[in-house]
Amino acid sequence: AALLLAGAAAGVTVINHTRQTGSSDPTTSNFTAIQQWWAGAHKDFTAMQNASEEVSQAFSGFRPGALALACQHVHDAAEVGLLSRLPSPNPDLTAELHAAVEDFHSAAHLCLAVVAGSPTNYDGEFFSSMAQANRHMRAAQDIINKMLVDV
Repeated sequence: AALLLAGAAAGVTVINHTRQTGSSDPTTSNFTAIQQWWAGAHKDFTAMQNASEEVSQAFSGFRPGALALACQHVHDAAEVGLLSRLPSPNPDLTAELHAAVEDFHSAAHLCLAVVAGSPTNYDGEFFSSMAQANRHMRAAQDIINKMLVDV
């Protein structure tokens, strides 16, 4: 009976040790995965943020030539740059970035229509799409920051 009790205690200790070790591995693995992903995606993420700022500045002064270039930059930064970095290692991050890409894509087309002098007033939809895309980018940045800090 004593041997049986000692064997059971040793088994519980091994199981508990395995659970503790196993629970830290996914965190380390997730951290490594996001760290590697971010090393490659950081440049495209920043380019997207910069392109959005360019649109804002060009629109505030309504310089049609600069606005057209900025809108094209937003489109390319979203559709070519940021989209190429998806999926990320985190499904919530991927969802936020995918939503941002879609909103930036829509905003870029609305913006180009405005610059082309479309008779339809797309200003409100353009601003709404840009604002929504920027909210998704901030949410994505929050997820990235949390994942890189919480190990």
